Amino acid sequence: MKANPNKEKMQSVKRLICLFIFLTSSQSLAVVRVAFYERVNNNGTPVELIPGERFYHVAVEVDGFWYDALPGRRVMARPAPLNAGMVVSLMLTHEDIVVPRERVRKYIGWEFDTSYSWTKSGGTYCSRLVANILFGFIDIIPTTMYFMGSHWKPFSSAPRGKKGVGIGQLLTSLQDAGFNIEYDMRRPHLNKKGERAAKSCSSIL
Repeated sequence: MKANPNKEKMQSVKRLICLFIFLTSSQSLAVVRVAFYERVNNNGTPVELIPGERFYHVAVEVDGFWYDALPGRRVMARPAPLNAGMVVSLMLTHEDIVVPRERVRKYIGWEFDTSYSWTKSGGTYCSRLVANILFGFIDIIPTTMYFMGSHWKPFSSAPRGKKGVGIGQLLTSLQDAGFNIEYDMRRPHLNKKGERAAKSCSSIL
């Protein structure tokens, strides 16, 4: 049977299109975003985990899905991070990081760890989860944490003096690793993508 040159040509075109889609999608999956949240009390004052520190929560986006650890919820892949009464105040991004999917999947289903242990299996907290997912891409060493902010005043049994990673320490490590500011609610002049970045953040609230 004689080969159909038009059919072979169409198959070659289809293969090239598939290759193009694969390559472009692989590049998009390399983008990692980290969102830092703020939360305010009913009187309008910010909730502080550490005195003078503005951030209350942190989440990470990998492969187009967001992962975070919140009290009362298990870690899962979400198309957008939960609002839960908070607002995205700062967004950092890095376009040259590829996080192994197996590493992220490991934490799906983990509970929120109210003991804030750095080594506990099956449970984690927000900044530890992000630090673990980005292990190898950021240089971070657990240090002594002090739960002394206004948020902890009602909790007489709040853990103090444990080794771990706080949100402020995580932010410093991300910036040292080359993460760039995509959006900063308090300093809009630093936004690299201007209005586009602001819309991106508002879409996930």
